[in-house]
Amino acid sequence: MHSVFARGFLPLAMLGSVASFWYAYATGRDLQLAVIVPAAAILLVAMAAERRVPYRKDWAKGQGDTATDLLSTAVLFTLVDPMLKWLGRSWSPGCWREPHFPAW
Repeated sequence: MHSVFARGFLPLAMLGSVASFWYAYATGRDLQLAVIVPAAAILLVAMAAERRVPYRKDWAKGQGDTATDLLSTAVLFTLVDPMLKWLGRSWSPGCWREPHFPAW
């Protein structure tokens, strides 16, 4: 189980994120939520898995980094994400600013 989870988590997380975005795009739902909700879920599962099913046994021991993990998550969602969106709107080619950019 450990090996399956360790090897499958990233591909499943990526597949789930892309599927969430595709579904939201295809049905006209909020794309912002389609990105944020899976990202938050992946972070929470990864934090829990770091303790329950660690990649290496010594990673299961608490090192007092839970507060740091939560702070970095908060910074990612409150500062980095909005900044990247602002930069994307400022520097992106015209096709990305249109409400219906082509889905590949």
